[in-house]
Amino acid sequence: MEKNLKRVLAVSTIPATIYYFQYNQIDFLKKNGYSFYLVTSKDNWISVSELKEKINCPVFTIPLSRNFSPFNDLISIIKLFFLIIKIKPHIVYYSTPKASFIASISAFLCFIPFRIYSHRGVVYTNKLQIKYYPLKIIDFVCCLLSHKIIVNSYSNLEFLKKNQILNKYKIGILGNGSSHGVDAINRFNPQKINSTKKYDLSINNRILYGFIGRIERDKGINDLIKSWALVNKEIKNSVLLIIGPIIKSWDAISHETLSSIKRNNTTILLDPVNDIENYYAAMDIFVFPSYREGFPNVVLEASAMEIPTITTDALGCRDSVVNLETGLIVPLGDIKKLADAMIKLGSDNLLRSNLGKKARQHVLKYYNPELINKELLFLFNNREFIKK
Repeated sequence: MEKNLKRVLAVSTIPATIYYFQYNQIDFLKKNGYSFYLVTSKDNWISVSELKEKINCPVFTIPLSRNFSPFNDLISIIKLFFLIIKIKPHIVYYSTPKASFIASISAFLCFIPFRIYSHRGVVYTNKLQIKYYPLKIIDFVCCLLSHKIIVNSYSNLEFLKKNQILNKYKIGILGNGSSHGVDAINRFNPQKINSTKKYDLSINNRILYGFIGRIERDKGINDLIKSWALVNKEIKNSVLLIIGPIIKSWDAISHETLSSIKRNNTTILLDPVNDIENYYAAMDIFVFPSYREGFPNVVLEASAMEIPTITTDALGCRDSVVNLETGLIVPLGDIKKLADAMIKLGSDNLLRSNLGKKARQHVLKYYNPELINKELLFLFNNREFIKK
């Protein structure tokens, strides 16, 4: 162990969260007096070995399933408890619901002096069914046992203040929101990418609508496919590209929706890809009809690539688009208005171009990763947010 560095134990449910969203932050903090130890579970998307190679710090694995399982969760709490005893971190920094639930309890029982919860979105919003109660309990426990709670967006911040019993001094936001901003200079920069993906996908000279994210109900996939049936009748030369893992759980999309995606010759379904910037470069319009988000990183990425976004007025989503300036916002769950917005952008080249250019300017101005990194460092050093 590096005796002169402050030790941080970072916990996330799957390696991909750290690999894609926290790498830059961890690298920045390592250069400013902190050493990191990572805890995650095994996953097929990004392997633990890939994560260890990229982050270059110790990685430990414990079971962290998305589903609520009292017995298995208790085992995970015990395992993490003893790992914390061994590492003796000064800070435990956790994100994603299940990992945060396990880590907040274990760190609390170990009397860790500074526990930070990176809150990536309210999972249970607008859900009254009893099956969602465990999600609310998980969030409440995480907030209660944490010293500070980082929230990704102002809409989620207000929701938590209004619906949770929280000390207002616990909760805050970094920069202008989002988990880590967007690299609009080196990676998501249309000037640096000469994409041939339209040719690869055999869709040259056709309007390409795109969606990137988990293929699940909460991401609005059922709504998207219903809207697509209307859009495709109006915009004849159009294709819908969907990229992401198919989630097989309580939030799985309907069999009808999945069947429609696979059998429709105007839809393309791909597994997650590492060179996602090349696929953005092929898109004309990004569509993200999610039912809830912390702050959708994919919208920032699309915006950085000068692609206008159509999203909903759900928590987190409405923070990511300036309506009629960087994209369009439609009412949550409104199939007709979603289709109308898709048709509007699909039939107006000039509008798409203007919205896309303003979208890139917007992310360059407000979502620089360096700003979030510096405010996170301030929080680590001072145990306070810059903005009260």
